Amino acid sequence: MKNKPKISVIIPVYNTEKYLRTCLDSLIIQDCKDVEFILINDGSTDDSFNICREYQYRDARFIAVSKENGGPSSARNLGLSMAKGEYIAFVDSDDFVEPATYSKLCKLAEKECADIYVFGASLLPESSPKWLWDLVTTRDVVYTSFQPEIIFEEPGARPFLWLQMIKKNIITENNLKFDESMKLGEDQLFQTCCFPFAKKIVFTSEKFYNYRVFRENSLMSKFSSDINKKVEVHIDLIDKMFNVVFSKFDDENLRTVLFNWSIFLIWPDIIQLLAENQTNSALKLIKVWKKYNCEKLCDRLDIWGQSRCNQILLMGECGLNFDKKIDKYKKEIDRLENEICQLEKQPKLKKIIKKNKRKQNSLFGKFFKSLRKYGIKKTLKLVFLKITKKF
Repeated sequence: MKNKPKISVIIPVYNTEKYLRTCLDSLIIQDCKDVEFILINDGSTDDSFNICREYQYRDARFIAVSKENGGPSSARNLGLSMAKGEYIAFVDSDDFVEPATYSKLCKLAEKECADIYVFGASLLPESSPKWLWDLVTTRDVVYTSFQPEIIFEEPGARPFLWLQMIKKNIITENNLKFDESMKLGEDQLFQTCCFPFAKKIVFTSEKFYNYRVFRENSLMSKFSSDINKKVEVHIDLIDKMFNVVFSKFDDENLRTVLFNWSIFLIWPDIIQLLAENQTNSALKLIKVWKKYNCEKLCDRLDIWGQSRCNQILLMGECGLNFDKKIDKYKKEIDRLENEICQLEKQPKLKKIIKKNKRKQNSLFGKFFKSLRKYGIKKTLKLVFLKITKKF
């Protein structure tokens, strides 16, 4: 193998002896000679490191090192510091890749000369949820410039880093590293850092990767079983991703797409929380939104985003009586609309207004004054904004 291989594949290893040989067997049979496999044993307490060393003895393309346990981000950062390849790819030690994966990626790189390549995956078991299949089912498309929608709308771009091969220069020249403080979502944060720097991004529909969805004691399975913890780490992820985007990229469209994504990410889980936890989580998320001045982005959201954003704001505002207060506001608006209709039917509207001058400072008075000035639609919108106390 050359001193500088075309591809460096980083494989963090932690207590996966049950699956590790399947993973490494899928690598050792690769026909590509221009690749190195960097095995980072992250303080395993089982026989994982001995298995890694066995493959290092069998094939010069394998490099096995061991370190104290620090989590997958720590292991990947060590791998990045060791990598010599022009491109960086990742494999999880409980998964495996298809034969000829890296020779095909090398040919694709020679043809396209892109900064990032994204490919598809198959899931184990095949009965995995459809929404997960959708995330790993890529299409054939080439982007010759970065667009914010690529990260958040193109299947394969998120949230799994092992579906990408990234030019090392993007990582080194921009001093990009994995956040070792994160317990979940570090892939997405890293992807959000990398993609905006890419000048050309190639997606292929070929499925090179095999993802083992459910593994006992995996981080993903632990967080999936605890909705409160999952929401907590997702809010932390949102905060960190906002920090990256707002500090590194002066792109209003990217910020808007990210804001919309933050609502999409949190919504399915926050609605499952008990009322008190729901309120606390909503308040934490709203605090993040405030920190990055997201109010000015609200009108740029799609309809779905605006609707869910308003409901999260109401969760934080209304607390434990969220549902009751929503019903109360709806009934009050309906009552006012009916009353307005009745007033508009009366020919002596001016006399009514004059008669109610002393009520002009009351809530009804202010509502009526706004009605005359702005009309019913804008008035009701102002009432809603007042209720939610937006940001």
